[in-house]
Amino acid sequence: KFDFVIANKRSNGGEDSRIEDTWALLKLDKLFPPAHARVVKGATAKATLKLVAPKGWAIETPYGRGAGRVLNVTDPDRLFDRPSGWLLAGKLGVRRDNVGERIISVASPLGSNPRANDVLSFVRWTMPSLIRVFPDFPQRLLIVSGSEEMWRGGLSGRGSLYLHPDRPLISGNRTSPML
Repeated sequence: KFDFVIANKRSNGGEDSRIEDTWALLKLDKLFPPAHARVVKGATAKATLKLVAPKGWAIETPYGRGAGRVLNVTDPDRLFDRPSGWLLAGKLGVRRDNVGERIISVASPLGSNPRANDVLSFVRWTMPSLIRVFPDFPQRLLIVSGSEEMWRGGLSGRGSLYLHPDRPLISGNRTSPML
């Protein structure tokens, strides 16, 4: 049996993972702990992930929409692939856009006001520069937010990031919490 506590409080008291009656936000790398394996030289592995949710819930992951689907988990930096990055499940508002060859998804619990269209416009505007600086920029990017009560910051994950809905896209000192 494997038990996992979703809620995670940071040292300042804010939560960066949370579960409510209608949604849950967590990092897959916390749910699936690191594993060590001894393998024969030249061996390969393939990892898939199938997520089941309550009726009416959607699931968003860095690997794509997840409710009831089998998702391929790939990590080119590891021989043994493990699910990682942010996962948001529940009754969600999701906006998607293709920016060049990349798929960008912005997801949040319904009613949390994440400014999804502003976020997508900002990503569309900055993507060419991001790809020049980071040529291995992921093919998919998931940007998630939670409720007002959660930790007021931003945290990255593989192919994904958490950004509190109150964080500005560009702050007064001309930096960007999202970038």
